[in-house]
Parts: sequence; structure tokens; C-alpha cells
Amino acid sequence: MHFSSQKEIIIPPNSLRSFQLRGVYFKTQKKQIGRILFLPGFTEPCEKYFYLSKKLMDLGFSSLIVDWPGQGKSGHLGKYPTTIHCDSFDLHINCLIEIIQNSKFKDKEFSIIGHSMGGHLALIFSKKLNYKIKCLILIAPMFVPKSASPFLVIFLSFILIKFGFSKKNIPFIKRKTLDDRRIFHVDNPLTRSKKGYDIQFKIFEKNRDLERYEPSIGWIYSAFLSCLKRTLNPVWLKEIKLPILFLLAGDERIVDQ
Repeated sequence: MHFSSQKEIIIPPNSLRSFQLRGVYFKTQKKQIGRILFLPGFTEPCEKYFYLSKKLMDLGFSSLIVDWPGQGKSGHLGKYPTTIHCDSFDLHINCLIEIIQNSKFKDKEFSIIGHSMGGHLALIFSKKLNYKIKCLILIAPMFVPKSASPFLVIFLSFILIKFGFSKKNIPFIKRKTLDDRRIFHVDNPLTRSKKGYDIQFKIFEKNRDLERYEPSIGWIYSAFLSCLKRTLNPVWLKEIKLPILFLLAGDERIVDQ
């Protein structure tokens, strides 16, 4: 039995953004011993963290999960419905602040659990001194996506953006259907666990509007530029004074360890 109550937070579009924002708040009905902010990874909707949130509610933790801009129920920003786009990760941080300000976490102390891209954004957000952040737990955080050279990726994506590809997918690569992606291969770059691999696809099958797969050229440019300026910058990293627990995947092939 889960001693919890669940509330969806929907913030309508405004003059600064053309899409709605969504967060999901779980409030424990037991004696509360802490609060956790979940920051999902690339393509992940809030629903992927419902099971874990409910388990933590039973232990006395309330939690808040966010749908990043262009993911889950926080709009479709790319050229295609399954494409995730942004012009800068500043958008993600601003939207995160907006969701927190409209939640029970606004003036409370909380810990952050961030996965992959969410881990990268957790490090950025941790510098917001007007929030009471207790600690960070980063699961396979994105310090930089694996590539031959971040500088080359930034240069090529910048050129493609100038030619109007900002919201489009990587050119000359065939887009896969849900059925194609649904097939588990032991050498896939995401996980060796078939059960873990299936979780997100089961969510997508129940609600096709949550489907997201590919990054836009603009997202790729924003991600590599943010990594170059921040997580690949020792001076920037040393400025973070919070306790941090890193959990690295044993066979991670998406983000560089």
C-alpha cells in the first residue's frame, strides 16, 4: 500500500513560452522525513519515475518530478512530434524554477536526483543559492555526450543551424518507428537490462503523446556547448560546494565517464 497522494501541476503557456509546463507532486501521508526533486534524463517523461516516487512515499519522502521543455506533457518543440528541441539549456533551468515556484518545494529543503541530462541540469541548478538544496544524487550524469570531438560537433551543428536545421533531426539518418525501437538488442547503447529497457516503451505504448526519441540539431548544439562551458570546466565544477553522490553505469555508452 502506498501512503501518498499524487497531484499533477500544469502551468499554462505565457508570454515567455508557447507551451505548457508539467510537474507531478507526490506527498507522503506518513511522517515526512525529506523531499526529493527528480530531474529526468533525455526523452524521459515524469511517468518513468512514478514507481520510485511511490516507493519513497512509503518511506516518508515527498517528491516532485518535472517534464522538461519538449518532453512528456511539456510541449512538442521540434520539427517532428518525437523530436526534442531547445535553443539553450537556460530554458530548462528557467522552466524548472517556474515549476518549483508553483509547488510545495518553493521554500523547503530538498535533495535532487538527476539522471543523465537531468544530472547535468542538476549541477547547473545547484548554483541557484536562493534554494535550500541538501545534496545531489547523480545517476550516469551527462558530463559530455560521447563523440569524436565536442568542438567538431559544436562547429557542425552551428553550421546546420545557420542553414535552417535547428528544429530538425540529424540529416541523412532514417527515423525509426516505435516498433523498430521497441526491439531489445543486447548491444544497444542504453542498457543491458531488458526489463529496464522496456519500462519507457510501455509508458509510450499507453500514451503515444509522450513519445520522444531524437534530438534536434539545436538540442545537440545546446548540450555540447553547455558541457564545454560547465561540466568540462574544472573551475566551474569546483564552485559547487554541495555534497554529491555519483552513480556511474558499468557499461555506459551514451555519456562519457
